[in-house]
Amino acid sequence: MRTLSATALGVVLLLAAPVARAEESPTQALAKKHYETGKSYYEIANYKEALEEFEKAFKLQPLPALLYNIGRCHESLGNLKAAIASYREYLAKQKESADRAVIEARIANLEKRLAAEQPARPPEPKPPAEGKPPAESKPDETRPPSDEPVATGPRWRRPTGWALLGVGVASLAVGIASGALVKKKNDEYSEGAAASGTKTYAELEQIADAGRRWQSIEIATLVVGGVLAAAGSGLLIWDATSRGKRQERALSLHPFVSATGFGLAGSTRF
Repeated sequence: MRTLSATALGVVLLLAAPVARAEESPTQALAKKHYETGKSYYEIANYKEALEEFEKAFKLQPLPALLYNIGRCHESLGNLKAAIASYREYLAKQKESADRAVIEARIANLEKRLAAEQPARPPEPKPPAEGKPPAESKPDETRPPSDEPVATGPRWRRPTGWALLGVGVASLAVGIASGALVKKKNDEYSEGAAASGTKTYAELEQIADAGRRWQSIEIATLVVGGVLAAAGSGLLIWDATSRGKRQERALSLHPFVSATGFGLAGSTRF
């Protein structure tokens, strides 16, 4: 690969020699000088300088053999397209080349290397069939209309809110019922402890104990019910505001204190 073809160099020398024996023109003498310089560069593997000298010689004296030498320089430098072009031009101008088969094989090898180095092209899109318009993208039917707000909050808020609110209201109802029983026990204790009462001391203690138990239940259920109802209402309000909708139903809770106890009252606006 690093030596020039003997045939190519011999052709240059044989064609230049008769002219040298006669009167050599300045152009021919300069072409021969560039050729000799290029040959010297090629022998020391300085292909870039050799290519420049061979091209200068070819411009002054376009001998076909110089095209082969130019192709060898391009091949050594990795310029595969330029090497193939030089070899093809050489074969086109040198019809009776003795090494045509060798050069054609070299061209085929370079074409395979060039094809392997080029990246694969992406497949081109197929044109639509005649008579059929391009498919249009259909709107997403699952998406709500633009005039309605889109839900952005988690889906657990609403069911959890209603569950907490239901348990809270039920607990408040138990607390209110317990308060009624506490009042009943207080009245029963007061009647039994009066001067005209018929209750014994032991019976009065039982009534007082029962009243205290119901009062504890009343306080616990009212507190728990109030907390759960407030938490459930908060989740429902949070869910409604996160969806961007105005509340169609407003629930408000108000604590109350009376002579018989305390609790949490609720009101709904439609």
